[in-house]
Amino acid sequence: MSGPTPRSADASPTWDAVLLTPVCALGVRTSAIAVTEVAYLPPATPAIAPGDPIAARAVREIERYLADPGFRFTVPLAPRGTAFQQRVWDAIGAIVPGESRTYGELARRLATAARAVGQ
Repeated sequence: MSGPTPRSADASPTWDAVLLTPVCALGVRTSAIAVTEVAYLPPATPAIAPGDPIAARAVREIERYLADPGFRFTVPLAPRGTAFQQRVWDAIGAIVPGESRTYGELARRLATAARAVGQ
Protein backbone atom coordinates (compact mmCIF):
# COMPACT_ATOMS: atom_id res chain seq x y z
CA MET A 1 0.00 0.00 0.00
CA SER A 2 1.35 3.39 -0.91
CA GLY A 3 1.35 6.15 1.65
CA PRO A 4 -0.24 9.52 0.95
CA THR A 5 1.70 12.24 -0.74
CA PRO A 6 1.71 15.81 0.57
CA ARG A 7 -1.13 18.05 -0.55
CA SER A 8 -0.10 20.35 -3.37
CA ALA A 9 -1.63 23.35 -5.07
CA ASP A 10 -2.71 21.19 -8.01
CA ALA A 11 -4.19 18.38 -5.90
CA SER A 12 -7.94 17.96 -6.24
CA PRO A 13 -9.72 20.12 -3.66
CA THR A 14 -12.77 17.85 -3.62
CA TRP A 15 -11.30 15.24 -1.22
CA ASP A 16 -9.89 15.89 2.23
CA ALA A 17 -7.83 12.70 1.86
CA VAL A 18 -7.30 9.97 -0.71
CA LEU A 19 -6.08 6.65 0.67
CA LEU A 20 -4.58 4.05 -1.67
CA THR A 21 -5.51 0.53 -0.58
CA PRO A 22 -4.56 -2.83 -2.08
CA VAL A 23 -7.87 -2.94 -3.96
CA CYS A 24 -8.88 0.67 -4.64
CA ALA A 25 -8.40 4.35 -3.94
CA LEU A 26 -10.76 5.77 -1.31
CA GLY A 27 -11.73 9.43 -1.22
CA VAL A 28 -12.61 10.86 2.19
CA ARG A 29 -14.64 14.05 2.52
CA THR A 30 -15.14 15.70 5.92
CA SER A 31 -16.80 18.58 7.70
CA ALA A 32 -15.24 20.26 10.70
CA ILE A 33 -16.63 17.54 12.98
CA ALA A 34 -17.31 14.34 11.00
CA VAL A 35 -16.76 12.24 7.89
CA THR A 36 -19.43 13.16 5.36
CA GLU A 37 -18.48 10.82 2.51
CA VAL A 38 -16.20 7.93 1.60
CA ALA A 39 -16.15 6.91 -2.06
CA TYR A 40 -14.37 4.49 -4.35
CA LEU A 41 -12.22 6.40 -6.82
CA PRO A 42 -10.54 5.35 -10.09
CA PRO A 43 -7.45 3.18 -9.45
CA ALA A 44 -5.08 5.77 -10.93
CA THR A 45 -6.21 8.48 -8.46
CA PRO A 46 -3.15 9.83 -6.62
CA ALA A 47 -3.02 9.74 -2.83
CA ILE A 48 -3.72 12.96 -0.95
CA ALA A 49 -2.49 13.41 2.62
CA PRO A 50 -5.27 14.16 5.12
CA GLY A 51 -6.04 17.85 5.17
CA ASP A 52 -7.66 18.04 8.60
CA PRO A 53 -7.79 16.08 11.89
CA ILE A 54 -11.04 14.24 11.06
CA ALA A 55 -9.66 13.09 7.68
CA ALA A 56 -6.46 11.94 9.41
CA ARG A 57 -8.46 9.97 11.96
CA ALA A 58 -10.60 8.41 9.21
CA VAL A 59 -7.51 7.33 7.25
CA ARG A 60 -5.94 5.80 10.39
CA GLU A 61 -9.14 3.92 11.17
CA ILE A 62 -9.56 2.64 7.60
CA GLU A 63 -5.96 1.40 7.69
CA ARG A 64 -6.64 -0.36 11.02
CA TYR A 65 -9.79 -1.93 9.57
CA LEU A 66 -7.86 -3.20 6.54
CA ALA A 67 -5.34 -4.82 8.90
CA ASP A 68 -8.08 -6.17 11.23
CA PRO A 69 -11.65 -6.46 9.89
CA GLY A 70 -12.85 -6.79 13.49
CA PHE A 71 -11.80 -3.19 14.18
CA ARG A 72 -14.72 -0.95 15.11
CA PHE A 73 -14.75 2.59 13.71
CA THR A 74 -15.08 5.48 16.15
CA VAL A 75 -14.65 8.45 13.81
CA PRO A 76 -17.85 10.54 13.80
CA LEU A 77 -20.04 10.19 10.71
CA ALA A 78 -22.45 12.68 9.15
CA PRO A 79 -23.35 11.13 5.80
CA ARG A 80 -25.18 13.36 3.37
CA GLY A 81 -27.97 11.73 1.46
CA THR A 82 -31.65 11.62 0.72
CA ALA A 83 -34.14 10.23 3.23
CA PHE A 84 -34.24 7.04 1.14
CA GLN A 85 -30.44 6.72 1.14
CA GLN A 86 -30.42 7.20 4.92
CA ARG A 87 -32.95 4.37 5.29
CA VAL A 88 -30.80 2.08 3.13
CA TRP A 89 -27.65 2.96 5.07
CA ASP A 90 -29.44 2.31 8.38
CA ALA A 91 -30.55 -1.12 7.09
CA ILE A 92 -27.00 -1.92 5.96
CA GLY A 93 -25.66 -0.79 9.35
CA ALA A 94 -28.03 -3.21 11.10
CA ILE A 95 -26.46 -6.23 9.37
CA VAL A 96 -24.52 -8.27 11.93
CA PRO A 97 -20.77 -8.50 11.19
CA GLY A 98 -20.05 -11.71 9.28
CA GLU A 99 -23.52 -11.84 7.72
CA SER A 100 -24.61 -10.58 4.33
CA ARG A 101 -27.81 -9.49 2.63
CA THR A 102 -28.71 -9.20 -1.03
CA TYR A 103 -30.12 -6.02 -2.51
CA GLY A 104 -33.40 -7.93 -2.86
CA GLU A 105 -33.51 -8.81 0.84
CA LEU A 106 -32.87 -5.22 1.83
CA ALA A 107 -35.43 -4.01 -0.70
CA ARG A 108 -38.13 -6.29 0.73
CA ARG A 109 -37.35 -4.99 4.24
CA LEU A 110 -37.60 -1.39 3.00
CA ALA A 111 -40.62 -2.03 0.73
CA THR A 112 -38.78 -0.86 -2.38
CA ALA A 113 -37.00 -2.25 -5.45
CA ALA A 114 -33.64 -4.05 -5.36
CA ARG A 115 -32.27 -1.77 -8.09
CA ALA A 116 -33.04 1.31 -5.95
CA VAL A 117 -31.21 -0.23 -2.97
CA GLY A 118 -28.23 -1.08 -5.18
CA GLN A 119 -27.84 2.51 -6.30
